[in-house]
Amino acid sequence: GVKAAAAGAGWPGTCPFAQRSSAPGRSDPRAGPSMPAPLRRLLLLAGALALAGCAGQPDGAAETEMVLRQYSGYGVVHPIRVDESGSFLSYDLAHRAIHKRALSSRNNLLSFYELHYKGQHLKFNLSVNNDLLAPGFVSERRYGGITNAKIRSYNHKSCHMIGEVQNWALKGGLAALSTCDGLRGVFRLANEDYFIEPLATNKHEDGTARPHRIYKRHAPKYEEEESIVERSRKRDRKQPDTLGTCGVQESPQSLETSEKRRERWEQKQQRRRRIKQRSISKEKWVETLVVADNKMVEYHGSENIEKYVLTVMNMVAGIFHDASIGNPINIAIVRLILLEDDEEDLKITHHADNTLKSFCKWQKSINVKGDAHPLHHDVAVLLTRKDICAAMNRPCETLGLSHVSGMCQPHRSCNINEDTGLPVAFTVAHELGHSFGIQHDGSGNDCEPVGKRPFIMSPQLLYDTSPLTWSRCSREYVTRFLDRGWGLCLDDPPAKEVVDYPLVPPGVLYDVSHQCRLQYGAYSAFCDDMDNVCNTLWCSVGNTCHSKLDAAVDGTKCGENKWCFNGECVQVGYHPDSIDGGWGTWSSWSACSRTCGAGVQNAERQCNNPIPKYGGKYCLGERKRFRVCNTKPCPTDRPSFRHIQCSHFDARLYKGKLYKWMPVPNNINPCELHCRPEEEYFAEKLRDAVIDGTPCYEGNASRDICINGICKNVGCDYEIDSNAVEDRCGVCHGDGSTCQTVKKMFEESEGLGYVDIGIIPAGAREIR
Repeated sequence: GVKAAAAGAGWPGTCPFAQRSSAPGRSDPRAGPSMPAPLRRLLLLAGALALAGCAGQPDGAAETEMVLRQYSGYGVVHPIRVDESGSFLSYDLAHRAIHKRALSSRNNLLSFYELHYKGQHLKFNLSVNNDLLAPGFVSERRYGGITNAKIRSYNHKSCHMIGEVQNWALKGGLAALSTCDGLRGVFRLANEDYFIEPLATNKHEDGTARPHRIYKRHAPKYEEEESIVERSRKRDRKQPDTLGTCGVQESPQSLETSEKRRERWEQKQQRRRRIKQRSISKEKWVETLVVADNKMVEYHGSENIEKYVLTVMNMVAGIFHDASIGNPINIAIVRLILLEDDEEDLKITHHADNTLKSFCKWQKSINVKGDAHPLHHDVAVLLTRKDICAAMNRPCETLGLSHVSGMCQPHRSCNINEDTGLPVAFTVAHELGHSFGIQHDGSGNDCEPVGKRPFIMSPQLLYDTSPLTWSRCSREYVTRFLDRGWGLCLDDPPAKEVVDYPLVPPGVLYDVSHQCRLQYGAYSAFCDDMDNVCNTLWCSVGNTCHSKLDAAVDGTKCGENKWCFNGECVQVGYHPDSIDGGWGTWSSWSACSRTCGAGVQNAERQCNNPIPKYGGKYCLGERKRFRVCNTKPCPTDRPSFRHIQCSHFDARLYKGKLYKWMPVPNNINPCELHCRPEEEYFAEKLRDAVIDGTPCYEGNASRDICINGICKNVGCDYEIDSNAVEDRCGVCHGDGSTCQTVKKMFEESEGLGYVDIGIIPAGAREIR
């Protein structure tokens, strides 16, 4: 038969029309290259955590059905808050403290939650992780240096919990969950690790249970837009046994060299202190600085990034609380730095080694001297959305990098970690393990994983849901490290805060001498014979005093019970009212990115009307907007826009040769520029993002185009994210009333040559 939706009147009858969309693609992981000691590269290809992007968000049962259909590895659950006996309390999952004095000398704050997962009734008994945030913890937002930093003490009730999950039939285990916004974290059940997090939905109603998803610790079938697995798309498509590997198998000689280097450093330090090396299990406090780069802030959102980072670090703390490590180790965050803009002295690139070197130098320069200071950190952790790669400045599967046995060495106690969602907690734990001197299992020891049971320090993370624990060798390494006195800086619990103000001026963190060192180097000091430090900061360089004519930052001590504020020396505690920022006017529209085929224009506005001051809020909302322009189709004999962009590299040498480049489609990351040379069989990503206005998918009816490296939906009205579609008659915003669906059946069984079966009118569409 022949079916058609004809423009205008035609044959009688109707036919339903269904539009089908394809699910996101996937590709297979592959381990990266081997690298030399003593640095360790963690290559963990943890599955991405977000749903595939779509133009519209379905709600209720429709969303649940969609998740179960596309993500067979996930389970959708609806947790509730209950009391100790299991009686229902609320659908609101926010932590409500219950003081239970009988449990310990310290009042544990208990919360109870229940849910049903795959026919099993699970109960979570959780208490606040009081050790996660140090008493003097501060959160610092930087807008390109300390001068413009906003530093706040943490005045919220903690929502980061540690406890256990219970089930009458299955073996329960550790749970590390945050309740800041739903339940988010990891738990162990029946010797398997599971993640839980809220479903992304805008339709959750008060008085109903919020849907969450639970999934096992392995790669899901589908990845989000920044999939980790897809990075191996240009390589061998064979499915390996593993999700990733460190790719480093150090020789005994290189490991011995690393240990000897640390021993020499310790010998120099011990001239100033005496250490009795005894094997005593003593509580250790890893005072931690956590830094999230501007890519992290942009990806997770300025309002959500703090909750996300603390959730991850709560999971890390839970991993270090696992009994398999054999030592009482507490992860305590003393300081969180969120980089809203780039830091001048911190270079974060694809090159993991260079990034680690830059970060280690930077974190040392900003560390407060004196282990007794509440903001002094023992180790620094960088979380980045940058696609890092060991030993080369290009994206690859490397997810972490650290110095072996670097803990308590100010210049080496640091690591970098690529954010992959909640599983990044295992990356951070792995890299911190290296800082404690832990080698890979099976590398110079007899703890190679048996079968497919992985450990936290395994060189390969396997496709397996067995719980990640510390191996016997890991326990021995960390115990040996601590017994040798190499963890001396971890003996002191976090000190209490110096001042108790919601807004902490930067001068409280950095005294005048520290400010001088930041400006002029490690040997500079404050010239104390100069007057009016609040107006001009003078620093010694050699035997002379120098100044860049900048004032000391707010909060700098300028007298007894006085500090600098706005260039004046005032009483401590004085602070003017905050001024919230306001948006300025929009700029004029930029030139169109294309002359035909649907280009893009943009306009920007600044948060300068007024500029936020004195702790005022930064502007929220759209800072850049886009519109489609020049929608007239391009001539059919012209190369595609993507082809033109590839051809720009024809005159550039690639590995010493010139090639003529052709575009290669990439449905996983359609807004990256992938090209291949003519008559060659390899492809290369030549740009992280195509030019705005490039079609996401060449050769189909989609109008979607790339904007800022993201595939954006364009409706039939050429408005971005309008979701406007043509009706069955081909009319944008139409109601389907301007045409009819016609149908004719051809039933003749005989005939010679070509036989006419009907006439299809001009303008007909959806012919089947």
